[in-house]
Amino acid sequence: MYFRRIFARKKGLSQHGYFIYAYFLGLSGKIKEGERIVLDMLRAYPENHLVLKSSTKFYLLIEDYERAMLLAKQDYALFPFDKTRGLIEVLGKMPKNKAVTTE
Repeated sequence: MYFRRIFARKKGLSQHGYFIYAYFLGLSGKIKEGERIVLDMLRAYPENHLVLKSSTKFYLLIEDYERAMLLAKQDYALFPFDKTRGLIEVLGKMPKNKAVTTE
């Protein structure tokens, strides 16, 4: 597996690498494991645009639209980009959560 080889070579990944791994886990049905990575990143970097945007993406991928909306709103409050506002508008029209997540 790709990630085993990466972890064998390095002790850690970049922020981007950790999110790619979280996406992989979430899309592989290992939602709680992927979410653990996302929550760790949010705790470590609570007002980081990349982390907020990537966390929003994780929740979109697992179809947890309510959590994605909360993070998109948090990101928009710090970095008011038109695309983020548009995403928030679209998320407001999405159905209730499909995925079950922690915290």
